[in-house]
Amino acid sequence: MKKSLPFFSGIILCIILILSCSNPQDKKMKFFNKGKHLYHQGNYIKAALEFKNAVQIDPQFSEAFYMLGMVELQKKDMKRAYGNFVKVVELNPRHISAHLQIGKILLMNGMLLEAKEKAEDVLMLAPMHEDALILKASLLMLEKDSEGAITLLTKLHRRGVKQIDLFILTSAAQMMQNRTREAEETLISGIDIYPGAIILHQKLAEIYLQSKQYDSAIATMQKIIGLQPGNMNFQLDLANVYWQSGRSDRGNDLLLQLAKIDPKNEEHRLRIAGFYMARGLNRDAERELSDAIRTNNKSFHLRFALGELYLRMNMTDSALTTVRECLRLSRDPSRPDIIEAKNILARIHLARRELATAEKYVNEVIKESSIDADAHFTRGNIFMIRGDGNAAVAEFRGVIREKHQFIPGHIRLADAHILNKEYELAESTLQSVLKEAPESREIIRALARLSTERQNYEEAGRQLREFLKNNPDDPDVLVDLGDLYLIQKDYSRAENAYREIIRKAPQIPVGYARLANLYQVQGNLNKATEKLEQALKLEPESISLSSALVQILIKQVKFEQAASLMEKRIKKNPQEISAYNILGQIYILQNNNRKSEEIYRQAIPVYQDALKKQPQEWTILNDLAFLLAEYGQKKQDLEQALFYAQQALERKPGEPAVFDTLGWIYFKKGNINRALDLLGKAQSANPASVMINYHLGMALYKAGKREQAKSCLSHAVKSGKSFNGRSEAITILETL
Repeated sequence: MKKSLPFFSGIILCIILILSCSNPQDKKMKFFNKGKHLYHQGNYIKAALEFKNAVQIDPQFSEAFYMLGMVELQKKDMKRAYGNFVKVVELNPRHISAHLQIGKILLMNGMLLEAKEKAEDVLMLAPMHEDALILKASLLMLEKDSEGAITLLTKLHRRGVKQIDLFILTSAAQMMQNRTREAEETLISGIDIYPGAIILHQKLAEIYLQSKQYDSAIATMQKIIGLQPGNMNFQLDLANVYWQSGRSDRGNDLLLQLAKIDPKNEEHRLRIAGFYMARGLNRDAERELSDAIRTNNKSFHLRFALGELYLRMNMTDSALTTVRECLRLSRDPSRPDIIEAKNILARIHLARRELATAEKYVNEVIKESSIDADAHFTRGNIFMIRGDGNAAVAEFRGVIREKHQFIPGHIRLADAHILNKEYELAESTLQSVLKEAPESREIIRALARLSTERQNYEEAGRQLREFLKNNPDDPDVLVDLGDLYLIQKDYSRAENAYREIIRKAPQIPVGYARLANLYQVQGNLNKATEKLEQALKLEPESISLSSALVQILIKQVKFEQAASLMEKRIKKNPQEISAYNILGQIYILQNNNRKSEEIYRQAIPVYQDALKKQPQEWTILNDLAFLLAEYGQKKQDLEQALFYAQQALERKPGEPAVFDTLGWIYFKKGNINRALDLLGKAQSANPASVMINYHLGMALYKAGKREQAKSCLSHAVKSGKSFNGRSEAITILETL
């Protein structure tokens, strides 16, 4: 007996092994069921591994391929999802769900004809299939056949179908026919059945907003928050409703409360700042991010956001200071946050046209990560500025190899080809990526710009209008279309495009501003003034809109109104440098030297305060130097002006404006030879400048070079432009 035991145990082991290996059906189903369990738990990566194990055992297992497609849908990878669903249909042509998913993906990509064919395929297999009929109704709506869609959807309602999508589509079709009350009732009936379906509440809130029923919209948003009180998105949606309804104070209070609830939550603070930025409230965004950094003083990402905000506000020195702080948070050059910080610094220096410094940071990033797409993208832009199209092409090609989905990379590659006059390659690049992203507005806008560059205005217009068929509310594309008509001097169609922006987005200033520009081109300054005033009501902080309005008022010789506008800005924000400069120019135009000097002297301490915040900003240094030299009243002001101008030249070597300031300071100090040298360099770089010619003419006159002085002073005076010293220039010219 003892001898037979090992033999008997071996037989049992063999039987177990044979049984465990002989049933692949059980094994594949074990993988498949485990994958479905993981999928429903939201663990998509592990779920995909289980489904892949199942199809390795059975390559004909269509359900496993279907679930792989569903995983890719959850991961937002539509290309792979589509491939898996196509595989399912190949294996099982009667797989209705796979046909439907293919149809939905085609619909999302704007391939309406193909999506319609898929819906018909399903209806051939199952004529009353609910999802197929709903897909068909969606397609009818996209074809603007709201009546046909409602007829189809009504049949489904009568059959007792209660799908959430059915209520959403029906209300949307009713809104297309301006049947607002019926659309509300449809969604309310859906909410009665599905009281927890947030999407139904959201669609109802959208209708209330669209019909300006703000109290109802607010009440609906509050219900949504009650369903998911911890969801930040819904809180921000409510703040948006407050803003749209003219109750920005309540919206601001809500945002302040949200920041206090969890002050260390970086994501929440970033979202709040983003809300402000989206509405052009940059100072509020700055306040929010600065406070968040004080609470989270080791945060990289809050500093990144604040740096990008400063860059957007043209406060590049503050941007640099903020992002440089990140480099002190870690000494590891390979740390991803440090690499990102250097990439941002490179972009800031690029924006300042400080190419050598930008390149330095780019090279440091590439040393640590040779295929970093962001660094190569910046390097490509550096080459573009230098006019080296071939080198730029190489960089952008590398970018899209690493990040093929990065659309700006494709667009800049096309721009590089345009720089090289390789228009066919530019078009090929854009058309190729358009096939992968047919709804991309940026690609379509780039194609339209290319057509405009080639003076193919008809094609540019067709491209923009085609996009607007499916996206009629896109203000940026409407602006592009209006601008295209303006280039062609088709003023009537330009006006219609700009008016359409106002009709569809009355809360943003761009439509009014573009109309103002059109009216100015046409010489209708009264209408231009009216539209700019409307734009300013929407964005009162905008100095560019105020400046544009001042220019029109000056053309109308309405100096007092122009001055009043700037005085109000200064009263509201005494630190706004631009307002002082514009106001000073208004008084110069009126030949009111006393008032202009008074304003510029008031500006000196404002510039000094600005310099404390942005000590590296060459424009502040240069302007302050000029003000001190021209309007300073203290003995030391001229020496201080010289110091600041020299600092400006260190930060911006070769800049003609700085040469001009330095030359003028030396002129005032009596060093005429040094003044002539610097002012000569300034004029060589910018021969059309009125101020440079005036300053050089005065220095030449002082040096006894009368003919050359006459030439420069004549250029300045004959320009017709007003400048401080114009009267003196005229007096001197009379003696020459």
